[in-house]
Amino acid sequence: MSAAFADMTFPEHRRRISAEQRLEIRQRYRAGDLLTDIAKDYDVTQSAISYHVRDIHEERATKTLAPCGTYAAFQRHRAHGEPVDQACLDAKNAYTREYQRQRNASKARTSLDIERLKQLAEQGLDRIQIGAELGCSRKTVSKVAKAHDIALTPARSNQTALKPVAAREDPVALTGGRWVTGRHGIKRWKKD
Repeated sequence: MSAAFADMTFPEHRRRISAEQRLEIRQRYRAGDLLTDIAKDYDVTQSAISYHVRDIHEERATKTLAPCGTYAAFQRHRAHGEPVDQACLDAKNAYTREYQRQRNASKARTSLDIERLKQLAEQGLDRIQIGAELGCSRKTVSKVAKAHDIALTPARSNQTALKPVAAREDPVALTGGRWVTGRHGIKRWKKD
């Protein structure tokens, strides 16, 4: 070693930490002290302290794994490419069924008059005609009818389905509105 190098002093941020100091740093970090506070006390940078406590930090970051037989465990198996056991598969199927049940129930909730829907279905109108009469989409009619066990007749041609019931019964009732074409090319009667 050259004499010039032996006389050289390290800058403050390059100070070495002794084994005793390392133990103290680790104890303080475990106790909850911040890295910046510890670094100031030992006159080193925060990254130097972070180097000595990185394994403790990893211990803090690890989570307990969900046990098999849960949806979280199913997701973990899939993410790691592991084979999925039957308990996890059953949990995934139960989760999916419950999710679909809640989703369908929330979509079926609407302000439609259920009694009016039943009357129109008993008259033999299809879902497109009922939707035109009630002012909602045919999908909404189908979902509400399914949720309330109402049988619907199959759809007929669009032209008869689009006329409101009152207009089919009384042609004079077509005043005060106009035919409009929707985004899928389906015509419907719109009142002014």
